[in-house]
Amino acid sequence: MTERVNEYNTAITTLRKNEFLYSAWLQKYWDKNASVEFDRFMTSVREFDAAIHSINDELEAVNITKKKDKIDTKRAQDALKLMKPAVQKMRDDGRALLRSLS
Repeated sequence: MTERVNEYNTAITTLRKNEFLYSAWLQKYWDKNASVEFDRFMTSVREFDAAIHSINDELEAVNITKKKDKIDTKRAQDALKLMKPAVQKMRDDGRALLRSLS
């Protein structure tokens, strides 16, 4: 699990660190619509990231500090209630971005 968390953190950090560069490229090489779609996509990425972070303390307790054997079921269910719509929105916004680039 720790390896997956690290992979996710690396990916999200890289994406967000380069957000303004990607936006500039879209403005330069594509049209305004692509830039608008990218901004919408990045908003949904931030919303998904916030949903993921809602269980950071549980993940840390299980995978890092080993204070718990497993993630609390109620906390996991609450996090899923946030994550499912966030991931769907991110998927939809990502597809809209790709359509604007073609």
